[in-house]
Amino acid sequence: MVREMDLDALILEFRSPLTGLLSSWGAAPRDAIELAQDTFAEAYLSRERFAGDWADQGAVGGWLCGIAQNLFHASRRKATGGGRLVSLDEAGEPAEGRGDDSADSEEDKDLLREALAGLKGPWRTVLTMRYAE
Repeated sequence: MVREMDLDALILEFRSPLTGLLSSWGAAPRDAIELAQDTFAEAYLSRERFAGDWADQGAVGGWLCGIAQNLFHASRRKATGGGRLVSLDEAGEPAEGRGDDSADSEEDKDLLREALAGLKGPWRTVLTMRYAE
């Protein structure tokens, strides 16, 4: 039973699969390489939390994939502003001319339909039940 983490062996074994996985999630090639490197760094720093056997490739691979997934989602949040909240003072006054024009209203409905379609099933159901007339 292997008790110690062999970082070099993990990098040799999992670098290509992790980079490919990150690319399949939509990361640009350069970003996928960087995220894979970050995954190994994070894995090394948090190696004490790994509860499995270092010789178990499946357990180690799953653990690394979880770290990679967390880093990937964090990078996406950071790239999109993280859905940060803006105070009303920062937001300023509403734009003029945003009345209930039928063209704007239809445009807004189309945008809402698109946004709802992009959500996962449970989220879409909850929002539809809460706000649908």
